[in-house]
Amino acid sequence: MAEIKSTLELIMERTKNLTFTDEEKKALRKKEVQGKVRGFITKFMDGVMNLETLGQRIASFEEADHGAAKEVVFNECLSRIDPEADNAKIFDILEHVAAVDITPLQKFLSDFLKELDHERDVREQELSKRIQEKGFSGSAVLPNLKADPEWAYFVQEVKTRFRKELKALVQL
Repeated sequence: MAEIKSTLELIMERTKNLTFTDEEKKALRKKEVQGKVRGFITKFMDGVMNLETLGQRIASFEEADHGAAKEVVFNECLSRIDPEADNAKIFDILEHVAAVDITPLQKFLSDFLKELDHERDVREQELSKRIQEKGFSGSAVLPNLKADPEWAYFVQEVKTRFRKELKALVQL
């Protein structure tokens, strides 16, 4: 009687002579490193891993991949910088693990936050004026920026610009 082969057996039989090219192997390894490094950074950000352990884990990948891990750390940290969040842990990683001078990044972030605060004050004044024009006044009447769709759109646009300018600053 003829043997009935499973789907897996058929696939294995047809692909047994296929091999990865060197480029495919490098790409696969890079993706693996990216996943591991992202996981390590997430553990650090969540408080599960300390900075020293993170540095040791990245260093072990660094030895094997000759610079790929630090590049991933750098890019991952840049993608996690949020102008409206506390970025202290991200700056710690950049400074102590990736050995990056964070001074220009901190100055850029500080300047950006000053600009955003100024725009926030201007928008709050505009909303307060609109509220007063409608006949509402008093110390309990405050503008709610979180409920203002124009402000939400503005913040989204500003964050997009922030990301572009941050990437341009880093590439210099």
